[in-house]
Amino acid sequence: MQIQFKKMLGWVVALAVLVAATVALKRILSTMRLEDLESAFAATHWSHIALAALGTAVSFAVLGLYERYATRMAVPGKVRFSTAMFIGMVGNAFSNTLGFHWLTGSALRYRAYRKAGVGVGDIARIISLVGLCVGLGSVVIVAAALLIDPQGGGWRRWIGVAMAVGLVGIDLALPKLMQSRWLARLQLPAITRPGLALQMLFGLVEMSGAIFAFYVLLPADVVPDFIGFIPVFIMATLLGVVSHSPGGVGVFEATLLTALPSADKAQVLAAALLYRLVYNLLPFTLSMLAVALRRGLSHAQETSVGRRV
Repeated sequence: MQIQFKKMLGWVVALAVLVAATVALKRILSTMRLEDLESAFAATHWSHIALAALGTAVSFAVLGLYERYATRMAVPGKVRFSTAMFIGMVGNAFSNTLGFHWLTGSALRYRAYRKAGVGVGDIARIISLVGLCVGLGSVVIVAAALLIDPQGGGWRRWIGVAMAVGLVGIDLALPKLMQSRWLARLQLPAITRPGLALQMLFGLVEMSGAIFAFYVLLPADVVPDFIGFIPVFIMATLLGVVSHSPGGVGVFEATLLTALPSADKAQVLAAALLYRLVYNLLPFTLSMLAVALRRGLSHAQETSVGRRV
């Protein structure tokens, strides 16, 4: 009964976020002219798009390292480094675009890892560890942004202090946390304090790459600085995940447009659409091609071995 209530509550929250974002986005778009959006696209220099692609590459490389770390912890010695890196990058490319991270991630990992003797329970632990890395990275980078933002202060600075103290507390209380009911239910492998620090570092670099990929597409006068933009981006990403819409489409854009009220809406929307192309559709397309090529080579090798036999 309790599990069903939690699931129902989750879907209610997701629907509420999606409806609110749809209403907000419709209202904002009604005040925007197509000519303004076209001008914003035309004003984006190709070098900014190249820098966004670089940030995307950094982010996905670390996502591959997430997977390598998770497989090494959950199923040591069973998954090769190259396979973990490939699945980490491809899996996130599919999940970021299609949404439903747990479902799409599980299906891809099961198909890739089952020959290595990795079971469904192992895959659940791998996904949980990857999710922990992403979550810790988000908390670390938001805490750092709130603490060092020169234009921040007051309640924002105190929130940053509270988040930093919480992270230190988690690290110090790690042995007891691993025995807690919540983490025990996830059946995670034992995480050491150095391992937790490594996860935080991975998360910091990965999120920085993703945020930079969007930030560099914005005109200089849209947001004050990179540090100040971090909490806005994290909030938009989080609401997009909560909504369960594919890739957070609509919710992500509506949150950014609402959270940057003084910015030119056409410029923000143009940057968001370009970000979708660079960070979502480009990796997704390359991943589909890579998966098709990998399967083709595997089939060719199996056919060659069969003929020899």
